[in-house]
Amino acid sequence: LDLEKALLIERRLASDDEAESLDVANSYLRVGQIQHKRGNFVEAIHCFECALAIRQRVLGDHDVRVARVIVVLAVAHHQRRKYAKAADYYSQCFAVLKEMHMTKDSPELIWLRRCVADKNLYHDRVERYWEDASAI
Repeated sequence: LDLEKALLIERRLASDDEAESLDVANSYLRVGQIQHKRGNFVEAIHCFECALAIRQRVLGDHDVRVARVIVVLAVAHHQRRKYAKAADYYSQCFAVLKEMHMTKDSPELIWLRRCVADKNLYHDRVERYWEDASAI
């Protein structure tokens, strides 16, 4: 995949600069979203995992932007019927948000609970996320 090679080159170049690294993570998310729409869930998950690793390295484990990628991974695994893996990612996301001292009424936790309950709602929200990162 030429795009994957381009992302790897971009990742190597940006590895020392936090802002550029986050741009690479966002590129992985976009490529993953395209693969996800095409039904290429394995490739999508690979891209989402790369994005997660970069965001965790740059932002640490306790950031909403990390939690968002974790939920994206949870849903991708759910759609592959890898329910145990999806549940692990949902649990990780709850743990990240809890460590951030989110209250039960925080928008992030409300959104996460809705994603767990209704995968269609998640899909609608994630579509808006790609257009506007503040939608989630």
